[in-house]
Amino acid sequence: MKPSLLTETENLKKAWISKTPGKLRTYLVSGIQDPRSNIQSILTRHFLIQQLFGHGFDELAGQELWHAMKLNTERTDNKPVSEEEKEKFQYQWRDAMAQVTATPISVLETACGSANDYRFFDAYGLAQFLRYSGFDLSESNIANASQMFPSIDFRCGNVFEISREDASVDFVIAFDLFEHLSLEGVDVALNEVCRVARRGLVLNLFNASEIADHVSNPVPDRHYHWNTLSLTKVAEFLRARASRVEVVHIHGMLSNRYRENREFGSFLNDLNQNLYTFYVSK
Repeated sequence: MKPSLLTETENLKKAWISKTPGKLRTYLVSGIQDPRSNIQSILTRHFLIQQLFGHGFDELAGQELWHAMKLNTERTDNKPVSEEEKEKFQYQWRDAMAQVTATPISVLETACGSANDYRFFDAYGLAQFLRYSGFDLSESNIANASQMFPSIDFRCGNVFEISREDASVDFVIAFDLFEHLSLEGVDVALNEVCRVARRGLVLNLFNASEIADHVSNPVPDRHYHWNTLSLTKVAEFLRARASRVEVVHIHGMLSNRYRENREFGSFLNDLNQNLYTFYVSK
């Protein structure tokens, strides 16, 4: 690994040291980032379910997405939402998954945090069909994840140098990672996730735009970056390493799908318009 990336790795580790294990366990699974209602988390689960079962659960997936829009709108409007409502589709998916069989697929999650999304793969009954492993730079995150799921392969690891052979895992998934890397790091990390994926990737971005070049924005006091990534450059990079790349603008997709349902307007007005998800087929 280049010295510049070794230095960046140490800085990224510092970004997590200030947060207690308790904080790491909770702060990325609440509010807009709650995987029960976070749109990109839901779409990633739906993608994996479709890889396993084809289109057999499309109707249930559509119902869950509509429900997530309702939950997000109520949160935006500061209306109380019960845990029962938040967990409604957790039970429906768990019941549905209990009635089917499938050949498991292997999934590697980069920057997995404290099992932030895996805990819902498990709660929704999806984990039984995944040969899942996750890695993160933060030892505290991995300790949290391993404590919650001692039988799952959680380990410390670095997206700049993934400890996997080429094409060794079916799918790689990532949430909110690449914008926090240096521009040099973005290219190295994208190359690494493409290298280890055999069938495809789901890459969720939180700050991307239709601009010609990436815009670097270091945040020295937080030891990482908060860049704006160029959709064109990311797509070109991925297309050079894959057979198909689908780019979904989350705000545009939701607006088109629910534009006639005015009750969701406050959430759509509040939603980050720089959210994009890349579905990549090798």
